[in-house]
Amino acid sequence: GVWMSWVPPYGYRKGKDRKLAIDPEEAPVYTDVLIKKALEGWGAVRIAKHLNSLGVPTKNTRLGKGPYVWKYGTVIRILENPLYTGQMTYFGHQVSIPPLISQEQFQALRQALQQHWQNRPSTSTKRLYLLQGLLRCKNCSRNFFGKVKESKRCGKCGVRLTQALKADPE
Repeated sequence: GVWMSWVPPYGYRKGKDRKLAIDPEEAPVYTDVLIKKALEGWGAVRIAKHLNSLGVPTKNTRLGKGPYVWKYGTVIRILENPLYTGQMTYFGHQVSIPPLISQEQFQALRQALQQHWQNRPSTSTKRLYLLQGLLRCKNCSRNFFGKVKESKRCGKCGVRLTQALKADPE
């Protein structure tokens, strides 16, 4: 498929015909580090730190846009992107591109990420909450953790803030 954006996704490069092709330097990082470590149960923060410790350049660093470092948000966006299976939707049209992983690998990856989110321990507890570690979000199955927002106590999962656990202010 023809790539209309300036910067192609990590693991790909834009050819002279503006079609996406597998980038021989980035694709092994995607398959051998990002996917492999995520399937081993590593989280995005740990993967980002690992890539930085190895000195792996980000896409923007390789394009000369500055000395960027890997961040967990970038790792998550890459890992959760179905484009890497070789199919993408562009303005309602299915476009085929060279795949970096199979559909089955992508499903296993999504399952591993979901399992990691469900089982990860809380690392920054500043307050004790009575139901800590016992409640899960009905939408995404992630653990709830306590959050104080605008002087109101409420529950929060990794995706949404909900008032479902709003405590009585007294």
